[in-house]
Amino acid sequence: IPTAMFRWEQRTAIGTSPIISNITFQGENAATDPIGVKTTNVNRLTWINVAIRFFRNIGKMHNGIVNSDEWNTAVVRCGLQPTAYGGPGWLPGNAKFSATSAGATTNVTSSVDVFDARHVGKNLMIETAGPYKSIFRSEITSFVDARNVVLADPCPYDMTDVAASFEVLTCNTMASSVTIDIPDMPAIDLVGRYVFLWVPGSGDNNRDLLTTRIIAQGPTTVTVAHTPAAAVAELPFILAPAEFIGVTEDEVGRGVEGSDDYQVWGQRNERSNDCGMGRLRQHHHNPRPERCIGG
Repeated sequence: IPTAMFRWEQRTAIGTSPIISNITFQGENAATDPIGVKTTNVNRLTWINVAIRFFRNIGKMHNGIVNSDEWNTAVVRCGLQPTAYGGPGWLPGNAKFSATSAGATTNVTSSVDVFDARHVGKNLMIETAGPYKSIFRSEITSFVDARNVVLADPCPYDMTDVAASFEVLTCNTMASSVTIDIPDMPAIDLVGRYVFLWVPGSGDNNRDLLTTRIIAQGPTTVTVAHTPAAAVAELPFILAPAEFIGVTEDEVGRGVEGSDDYQVWGQRNERSNDCGMGRLRQHHHNPRPERCIGG
């Protein structure tokens, strides 16, 4: 079972849950791996002035929450999301990039060695080089050397010394198989972590998000605890958003129906860590859709 710094789990949502107030849950540093706070099957949870900081994993995880209220939550530097870069999972933090339009293409130069031939065909995103100074996204069509590549499209703005990123790590699922192919496997220990896949699960096909655990890892594959119900190519491999609200596949059939009448007031999400995503909310196709208010 994935570890958590603080865990409150109930067999059933009947009854009431605790009042948690005026407390900070904090990892020792940005590389701390446990989930920050995880609740399961809570009813009438009252949560006031709670801060969750510095977890290289899910910061706040509500696994089935009903009739509950939160005030003034802060989720700071939580989450972990590798990209398709390979190696450590993301570009070096000290790398800066320049993008220069060259007719129908864009020349990109890095301040340090980051590129290799296997990056051809992958999408690269350049900060503030897109329309209206938005992110510019284009496919790498040519590898020049470890510091230079060519993109397929011209960038609207030439930029110097800005950040860049590859897109989110992707995977290939196979129907009726717990083995998932990850061509760009990051050099990160994934065993024990949750993974979130936009594919129906075998346990409950009414859910459009399979939330399961990684139980084994190989050079280019992982084994998950629950079987995807469909084969999907280049599926985003969502590893650890800063916050998750939904139901994991572990709880399917155990009386955890989902999240309903859950209100959040005045939450602050800051600096999702290592390309971390913000909130991941699971949708349920049933008469009791979850509801998030405020935030």
